[in-house]
Amino acid sequence: MSNGFYGLRATLMTGVFLALLREPRAEGATRIAPADLGRVLGLDRAPEVKTLRRKLSELAAHGAGAQLQAALAAHHARTRPDAVGFLYLDGHVRVYTGARQLPKTHIARMRIAGPATEETWVTDTDGDPVMVITAPPSASLAAELARLLPDLRAMIGPDRPCTVVFDRGGYSPAVFTEILTAGFDLLTYYKGTWTRSEPDAFTFCDFTTPDGATVRYELAERTIDLAVPARPVTPAQPARPASTLTLRLIVRRSPSGHQAPILTNRTDLSAPLVAYRMANRWRQENYFKYAREHFALDALDSYADHPDDLDRLVPNPAKAHAHDQVAAAHAQVSAAHGDIAAAIDDASIAARQPGSGGRATVDPAPGRALIAANTDLAAAQDTSRATPSHLPLSAVRPGSRILETERKLLTHAIRMSAYNAESALARLLRPHYPRSEDEGRALLREAFTLPGNLQIIGATLHVRLDPASAPRRSRALAALAAELTATATRYPGTDLTIAYSVKGHDVA
Repeated sequence: MSNGFYGLRATLMTGVFLALLREPRAEGATRIAPADLGRVLGLDRAPEVKTLRRKLSELAAHGAGAQLQAALAAHHARTRPDAVGFLYLDGHVRVYTGARQLPKTHIARMRIAGPATEETWVTDTDGDPVMVITAPPSASLAAELARLLPDLRAMIGPDRPCTVVFDRGGYSPAVFTEILTAGFDLLTYYKGTWTRSEPDAFTFCDFTTPDGATVRYELAERTIDLAVPARPVTPAQPARPASTLTLRLIVRRSPSGHQAPILTNRTDLSAPLVAYRMANRWRQENYFKYAREHFALDALDSYADHPDDLDRLVPNPAKAHAHDQVAAAHAQVSAAHGDIAAAIDDASIAARQPGSGGRATVDPAPGRALIAANTDLAAAQDTSRATPSHLPLSAVRPGSRILETERKLLTHAIRMSAYNAESALARLLRPHYPRSEDEGRALLREAFTLPGNLQIIGATLHVRLDPASAPRRSRALAALAAELTATATRYPGTDLTIAYSVKGHDVA
């Protein structure tokens, strides 16, 4: 960074502390006293909004956001190796509500299509974020899976086994083959038509989760063969012949009778464990929900943008209109057939009337209408066939823009670090707080805002917090403080060892 009073450490730690104080955006610095936050940073005062924005822009200009994400992911894998045996991948859509012409995508939680930016997130077994990449517009999760495999392997190391877990958005037998070839295992839902399991194939299985809870699953199991299409040779990849991939199909039946088919190549896992690991995917969705509320996951941290790739192919709106015209022409043909049938019925009734001599003339108008409808249908079909399904973006939306991503990758890294720090504290707090599963994070949010004293005595920096809102909360925080003190952590850039305590709740 350029010479200045605030360096890299102060800038990043300011972002992390603001996030923990639930002011994750740079503008949040206006609501925190600079002198107070500066004391925690070891400075006279913390950077204010303008300075913080300028420093983040300077960092983003280096274009190293992806490298930072990869480094954080590798650090996560080293420090929590037990949590990266299963990696959960999912796409996340950041909704955009401004005036720029951003590409539209499907927003699942809103059940509409709208301007948005797509991201691919990787979380660990506990749902804690590991890394995030910005996906190209309209990229499928299956394509992103194939693109991420080298990054995942670099993150966890060349020999460590790992199971990649994802939902139906990543379903592709061809991608499954690439995952297995790269040395990963897979776990996902089956997508497409399939034969339901017979009722007598299901058995009840009681399973104790790693958290100690007991759950009951109703499961059936068999194998399934998936057809893997051939792949032609490309400059990036060699050709691959068509083949068949055999996987385990574990079907979970709900009390309502719904059957959810789960695919995996893992033969060493029991069926209940497979069902549990697949259901664990919802922890990632819980992270998205929590981070949107508490860490401004979807905030627009930079207003900068740049032109979209005008050469990429996008759906042609005229093709959808042509399909509508064909459907309308089909409807006209069907209606004309109905009119002819009605005319024939009317003539039959007239022929049975007295004095008709058993004869009647069928109205020719419906026949002429049918000929015209068939002509219109043929013309609509010709027009549809002649209309290309995709066109270059320049011919559809020449003004399309894409939001700048580097600053967002940086702010994601800062907020992920804050969330993971909170998760680590929550794990330490769990043995000392009976309601930690329900209230642990709420207690930590209170702890981050508690007043206290900083005092240096000898080579020790004492951090003494005021009591919390309830004695049981203060006791839990005191026990957590004792655990943190036992780590003998040094304050960065000094020789001071940090000692934590809660006033009036000393832990022997």
